Amino acid sequence: MLDGEVKVIAKNDFYFSFDGLGIVIGKKMNGRIHILRIDGEGYARWDRQEDDTATVPGHTFILPSEVLLPLLDALTSHYKGASDVRDLREFLAHESRRRDSAEDALRQIALAGATGNLANLLGSVRPRTTPVSQEDAKAQDHL
Repeated sequence: MLDGEVKVIAKNDFYFSFDGLGIVIGKKMNGRIHILRIDGEGYARWDRQEDDTATVPGHTFILPSEVLLPLLDALTSHYKGASDVRDLREFLAHESRRRDSAEDALRQIALAGATGNLANLLGSVRPRTTPVSQEDAKAQDHL
């Protein structure tokens, strides 16, 4: 860990005695490892570890399982990500289908060009009736 670098470790080391996740947040400052602690009033402070060789010097906090996914959703939403992995998968599937459609069109154009049927293929393409942007409108005016 470099000086100033923050490292977060999420671990379940409760051996069936607790259904949750322990979070350890550490930071190296002035060559020493400090662990973030939350005091009784909810404020965070960095505690310097006396022994840098300790594996994990206790948790910053422990969260029960029932709050883990809602917390993940809230953090993801705050940082402008997809709140649900399913949303992201749906978006990627849509983009994949769109890419496949574009590849298929390019394949048809290449095949038509190779077989001398490009004029027939291009004759079947309808021009766009409404411009998408001002640049497209200017381009269509010059045609």
